Amino acid sequence: MIPGNSSSTLIETFEVVHGVLQRVDLHHKRMCRSGQIHGFCPPSLEEVTSAICDLIRRDNLSEHPSLRCTVEYRTNIIGCRAIPYHIRAIHALLLIESTDSIEYADKWSDRTCFDPLSALCTKGQEPLIIRENLLTDTTYTNVVIERNGEYLTPDRPLLAGTRRQYYLDQGVIRTADLTIQDTLEADRIHLINAMMPLGALTISPENISII
Repeated sequence: MIPGNSSSTLIETFEVVHGVLQRVDLHHKRMCRSGQIHGFCPPSLEEVTSAICDLIRRDNLSEHPSLRCTVEYRTNIIGCRAIPYHIRAIHALLLIESTDSIEYADKWSDRTCFDPLSALCTKGQEPLIIRENLLTDTTYTNVVIERNGEYLTPDRPLLAGTRRQYYLDQGVIRTADLTIQDTLEADRIHLINAMMPLGALTISPENISII
């Protein structure tokens, strides 16, 4: 299942803290990479920054501690919206071997490829997708395994997240081929994305189920 049909557009989600965009360079690099793959030139960094800042000023959101700002784009910015961000109440993971070819290397507005997996979960449970016996991602986060003071992230995620890349660049985490057994032997599992740093949402191995 590959998103990005003719009616789908690419999106980029930015964290805005008290009116300040976070890790904007990494986000724009991903936009440029997606544009190169799909044969178009995305909006410039200046255009993206200006659109977000204009929206924040217009809606008087500059003092909000945490905003999720989503930019929808192709060659131009199609839309820009910002909402206060609240961490989802996730307390458990369901490890699911993906029999379908889920490809989400680019961040598309069409996320229906994940719906069948999410439908298998109960309230407060999130799918952790296994591919070729290795961990990848959940439907909306990268994964970091904490074990004996070391932080490991899957070498082949579905989507290379910007916060994941930031932590790799800083030497905070490192990549590895991680298996189901690694989740069971972890001290805890961190879910990270543009809006959630290490420690914001963690799962205990006792709260892991496997299909």
